[in-house]
Amino acid sequence: TVMPLPVEVPYTFPSGLTVPLAVSPMIRPLVTTTALLLVPWQVTPTALDFAAGEQDAPPAGRVIEITITNSRAAYWGADFDGAHPDWLAFGTPTNSGTSYALPIEITRTDLQPGTYGTTIIVGIADGNGNVLATRRIGVRLVVEARLWTTTSALSFQAFETGAQPSATAITILG
Repeated sequence: TVMPLPVEVPYTFPSGLTVPLAVSPMIRPLVTTTALLLVPWQVTPTALDFAAGEQDAPPAGRVIEITITNSRAAYWGADFDGAHPDWLAFGTPTNSGTSYALPIEITRTDLQPGTYGTTIIVGIADGNGNVLATRRIGVRLVVEARLWTTTSALSFQAFETGAQPSATAITILG
């Protein structure tokens, strides 16, 4: 997701297509630069952890907060480092002045129990598309195994001097 800053700056893709960033947000992978620039901006948090039970409703979403005070920055963007995981999605970004909020949502928990992870890269660039700075945010989802039975209750009745009650079979799933 690429979010324009409150100024209209044209950006030209390698294909030659030029768009005004303030009017047409676009998806564009960010690449890191080898130049180290001190850029006044802040991204929080630095990591996102989620936990859910297998087949439970997805956990509550979280928000990445981005504050940009660099006058050279023409736009900011976020993308996954590598393949887009099918269990995670960006929500609709919002802004207030130079502060931006990017919701992060878990989209499914019908995964096999285990730990899933990815990295989100957030970056800012100037009007020429030159990346000024990037931040990497690790995301982790732990899906816990859940056990359940086909029977919700068991009832036995026996007398102190009588025979043992009959066995009842139950099925444990999970």
